[in-house]
This record gives sequence, C-alpha cells and structure tokens, in this order.
Amino acid sequence: MPALSDDPDCLGTLKHYHSLMPLAQEAHKPIFSLTTADGAFGGHFQAARDAYGHFHALADRILASIRT
Repeated sequence: MPALSDDPDCLGTLKHYHSLMPLAQEAHKPIFSLTTADGAFGGHFQAARDAYGHFHALADRILASIRT
C-alpha cells in the first residue's frame, strides 16, 4: 500500500484530536476555537492552537485543488 504522501489525491491528514472533541462539543465550537474558558489548559490549549494551523493548511490545499 503506498504512503499517503505518495497519493496524488490526498489533500492532507489530520490528527484525531480525541482529547479536544469533548471540550469542543460541550462548548459548541470548533476545536481550533477552544480557549482556557472552555477548559483547554496547557497541552490542550496548545493542541487547539496547532489545530487551527492544520485545518487552515488543509483548507488552503482544498482551495488550490479547486482553482486548478
């Protein structure tokens, strides 16, 4: 089976963010919008910040594929 990085149809991969999902569901917001007020402290807060960058990069790739 070829690696995802070799798949021309793969736009990207995302983590599971399993520890952030319950917080996001309870706060009724996307995982990348979680704040300390939502319970995202320490590593969870940093993971939420990182998620923003990961989702932004994926959105950029999707837009680039649509425009070509």
